[in-house]
Amino acid sequence: MGDVVTLAAKHGPMPWRITSPIPGTVIHLDPDLPDHGKHLFLEAGPQRELDWQSDTLKIKRDGAAAYVLLNPGRHNLSARDPSTGEIKRTFVIVLPE
Repeated sequence: MGDVVTLAAKHGPMPWRITSPIPGTVIHLDPDLPDHGKHLFLEAGPQRELDWQSDTLKIKRDGAAAYVLLNPGRHNLSARDPSTGEIKRTFVIVLPE
């Protein structure tokens, strides 16, 4: 007879993390890119819609996708899961052209 494998289901919400940008990401604005490379998409996994916030960067939405409009400096970003209230944080460093 063959072996039997079972998986136990976890209860509660699945853990998530910010996948883009990872903390400490350094971005160089580039005049050769469309819009100088000023758009940075914000992502978390497993995929979910989050409330993104930054005191120094403007956050936009394109459908379900969120992105920031970059400018030079060090910028903190946070993502909040509206279903649990859990908040995660990251930061980017943006260098001028």
